[in-house]
Amino acid sequence: FVVSADGTVTIFAKMPTALQLFAEGTLPRIGGEPVQVSFGGRAPSSMVLAEVRRGGQFGYNDVAVLEFRPVRVKDVHGATERRKLAR
Repeated sequence: FVVSADGTVTIFAKMPTALQLFAEGTLPRIGGEPVQVSFGGRAPSSMVLAEVRRGGQFGYNDVAVLEFRPVRVKDVHGATERRKLAR
């Protein structure tokens, strides 16, 4: 995993594992509900899946690159953006 200065966490997983997590509902849709992410022995924190992309070569050993960003107020049910549009 890699942690950026802005708190974004990038996790690398085997593609079959990432697909299984999506299929089981463990991994949310992009921009979906926040999930608790724990890494490097740190306490879990609420994060939103921001991006999924392929890293590596084609085939079974492909790597899924999962980027999670910290939850912000607008991430919770899209509250900030929806309120602005409603006014």
